[in-house]
This record gives sequence, structure tokens and C-alpha cells, in this order.
Amino acid sequence: MGCAENKAVQVSNVLKPSKESRISAKAFKSETKTYETMVLGTYKVIFGRSCILGEGTSSSCYRGINTKNGQQVAIKMYKTDGEAKQVSNASVGNKVTSTLDVRYRRQIEVLMYLQEPFHLDAFAGKGRTQICSKDPTNFFVQLLDFSPYDVLEKYIVTEVGQLTLKSLLRKHFVAQHALQKERIGEIAQSIVLAIGGLHEKGLVHLDIKPENFMLFRDHWKLIDVDGCTPIGEHVSLQDNTVSFSPCYCAPEWARFVTSQEKNTTICVDTPLDSWSVGMTLAELIILEAPLKSQFKQIADDTEPHNQKFVMKRFLRYVGQLEAVCMPDRIVNFSKEFSDMIKYGFLELTPSKRLKMIDCLEGDFMQNFTHMSASVNLDRNVPLETRSSDLPDVKLTTRNLRAQNPTPSLSQATTECASPPTSTAYTPMDSPTQSPRVTPVASAQLIQL
Repeated sequence: MGCAENKAVQVSNVLKPSKESRISAKAFKSETKTYETMVLGTYKVIFGRSCILGEGTSSSCYRGINTKNGQQVAIKMYKTDGEAKQVSNASVGNKVTSTLDVRYRRQIEVLMYLQEPFHLDAFAGKGRTQICSKDPTNFFVQLLDFSPYDVLEKYIVTEVGQLTLKSLLRKHFVAQHALQKERIGEIAQSIVLAIGGLHEKGLVHLDIKPENFMLFRDHWKLIDVDGCTPIGEHVSLQDNTVSFSPCYCAPEWARFVTSQEKNTTICVDTPLDSWSVGMTLAELIILEAPLKSQFKQIADDTEPHNQKFVMKRFLRYVGQLEAVCMPDRIVNFSKEFSDMIKYGFLELTPSKRLKMIDCLEGDFMQNFTHMSASVNLDRNVPLETRSSDLPDVKLTTRNLRAQNPTPSLSQATTECASPPTSTAYTPMDSPTQSPRVTPVASAQLIQL
């Protein structure tokens, strides 16, 4: 992708924040009051728990205003405590840098790269043409400004959206009101186009789920791209810059992170995203994470009741899947939609899994090619604070192995509950500490 300095986006008026404007993660977490401050010399942001738009293990996002033109923006603030103090073996230039620095730099470089136009050749098929003929800003959140790489307080400024896809689905789940068929088709097509565009850029997301799609006026766009990895790159269990969500990860990824092999790596490729897209599309119908019930059953019936044991058992369950069964709600909605998910995206053999460009040429997507213009969406709904249910736990691949002859999921960072918190887990003391679990944990048939 090249260095950020060589990209087309020109950043102006990027100033180092003054001492008065520096806010640590610990400081604003403990605040009960809200207060305004300026960042990057241009943007007014309101800090406080009630003003937060979203939060992850390494950053928090707030609504801000560009004081020069009055434009509302989203300001992502990378935390300066906790994870920022953890040092990885990743290097930028010739120096060792923190995990936070790696993620921050990669987020900026990826966002800038994604804004470059697609290259469409004369022999592209219908699916590729449908992707590459569009403006990338229809698929990916737009970067507006960012802090220099070498400052302690790091900010990324982007356009601000109305709500995440997870927020929309949760709203309908609480109301027990299904999405309209036209809306499902429009959202499904937007997801496939965005991920197809990402793959055309040579990248794999590795953490596709409803939280990472947001509505911006007329478009559902992909956000949170700091974990994007080039196709063909090998990832190891020691890589602490890559995150994933267990309820949406592919079986081969689950087997990778629970492997007993010391130097296990996995080659990153598009089928990893295809599986997650299938899980996300299924959620458009059932309105909650497809594996939520399995996760909760494993959590309830695992003793001792420890998140480390639960995660390990659940991931082993995902890694041992041998068949996928579609619930009646999905089958009754559309046979084409059901077949696209079951036999395409959720195909257990990665090499046979449906690609985005092929999906766009399929029967279901063809029926919705021109549907977007006629769909009436709730585009004025304010952005809701992102929160996670149990199955939306987010683990990093950092230290997933114990430092002993019997490796295990260890010291994994989780992002769950509301507000999200980070929890470090210690290794299992011995291999005999296996959790008790009901048969569903070792079952090899997945019922969405």
C-alpha cells in the first residue's frame, strides 16, 4: 500500500494538541460531567461517557464539529494507557513500536488506500464491474484528518454516520419487528459490494459483523479497518494487531486460534471474510447473532465459569462444524437467499466458499440490483452508542497460547457488555482443568 505520506489525501492544519487538550483514557472514563476541548487545532469535541459514539479495546469515538465549516465529524481517539504500554514485535522503520502505534498507522494507511479509485479492466465480469465502476466512498468511511504518527495523543477524524447496522437490528429485535424484504435486499447488497470492494483492493477484513457497518446518508459503509490484512499474508498467534469476533469467525480461523502447534500460522484469504458475511446476512433475518444461543449455552454449562474456558470451548465448537442448517425464518424468507448463505458463504470448505463478485451475479442479488433507490430508510436516526452482547466478544490473537508445554487461549482481550471493558485472562494452570460442558459444545451440526 505504501506510506501514508504518498497517498492522494492531503492533510492540512494538523497540529499537535496543547497540554490543555490532552485527555487520557483513564481521565475521561472516570468523568461524570462533559466538557469541550479542541483537537488538531480545528475540531471541537465533547468528552464524557454520555457523549461517546463507540468504544473498543484500543480507542473511543466521539462526535465533533469542524469549527471552520460547521461539519459534524466522528473523532476516534486512541487510548494512551493500557494497551499503548504493551510493546509488540512489529516494527515500523527499524524500531520496535507499540501495538497501538501499529494499529493507528495501519488504520490511516488503509483508509487512504481505500479512497483511491478502483481499476476496471476491459475483461471484467458483471460482478467486478458492479464493484469497480463505483466510487469507493460509497463503500468505505472517509478519512478527513489525523494526528502525526509520532505524537502521544492520536486522533482520526472521519465522516460521521447515523447508526450502525447492529443498532438497527437491535432496534427491530427489541420491537420484534422483522426488516422489510426490500430493506434486507438493499443492506445485503451493500455489504457484499463493500466487502467485494475491499477484496478488489487486495485486503481481507477479518472482523466482519454488523457493528462494522454504518449508515451514511444513502450508503451502508464499512468502518473500523485497522485490522485489514493483505491477501496472502501469514498471521501467527503472536500477532497482537489482528482482532476477530468468535461468533462470526470461520471454522478454519477457530481451529487456528485453538491450535496446539507452537508456531501455527494461517494464510489470510477472502474465504475468511465470506464466512463472516454469511453470518452477518443471516442476522438480517433473525435479528441477533446466529450463534448466540450456542454461545450462551456453552457459557451457562461450562464449569468453572471462566471466560477463557468459555471462549476456548466455543471456538472449538465452531472449528468442528460439519454441517449448517438454516432456520425456517431464513428459508421462508427466500430460498435463493437461504441457498446463497448455506451453500455459498457458509460452505465448510474454504476454497468452495462464495466470492463477492460471484454473489453479485447470483439470482438473489440480481433481483435487488436496482432496489436501493426505492427503499425508504430511517436515515435520520441518531447514532447510538455501540454495545455488545455476549456473542460479540472480540479477541485479539495476542497471547492465545499459554507459555507452557500445553498451550491454551490465554490473556485474550475481550470487548463485551455495555460499556465495553477489556479483560486480561491468565493461562490455564494445567491441561487437566478442562471445563464441563453440555453436548452442544462438542456437537458438529450448526443450527443457526
